[in-house]
Amino acid sequence: MFKYFLNKSKTSLANKESIFIHIPKCGGSTFVGLLMDSIKPQNFDPTTPTHKIDKVGNTKIMHVDFNSIERKFKAPTIFNSNKNQEFIDSQLFILFRDPVERIVSEFNFQYHILNGKNGDQKAALLSKLKRRPNSIEEYIEYKETQNYQTKFLLGKPLGHTKNISTNDFKKIINTIGVLPIHCGITNQYSNY
Repeated sequence: MFKYFLNKSKTSLANKESIFIHIPKCGGSTFVGLLMDSIKPQNFDPTTPTHKIDKVGNTKIMHVDFNSIERKFKAPTIFNSNKNQEFIDSQLFILFRDPVERIVSEFNFQYHILNGKNGDQKAALLSKLKRRPNSIEEYIEYKETQNYQTKFLLGKPLGHTKNISTNDFKKIINTIGVLPIHCGITNQYSNY
């Protein structure tokens, strides 16, 4: 995906807006880091975490709105067919991750790295659950943790409890075909 993105950026992206859609725990921080390394932007603070970078070169990075308690996606209009016409001429890129690998990564990040196991509020999703899970098996039982990638793209708040419908999945798939959005899969990162 990254090689494909760089090849596109050298040709057709010169005249089009480029947007990378960053779904948490899907390899987006690595992607943004690689983009930074390849473009080598000047006047950039190297201590800024990749999940807080909004632009690299001519590429906008659309990810979590960390200024909001709900931690919604900054650009859910991309997946709203009534409002996404502004993106029709953009080059859009996204990385998905196997849902099982993604939720395991999320649990480890929330529980261990953000110290959710001890109730640290930085573990935003874990802190929204009624009872703190102590294992991945307990974590996946919560509706708040299920189908995160789809909920995120649709602009649902962090910890959204309602199930995702077949129409919700179709909305994402149809949008990918209409705009078009160039999709990559994390475990095939270096392919293309």
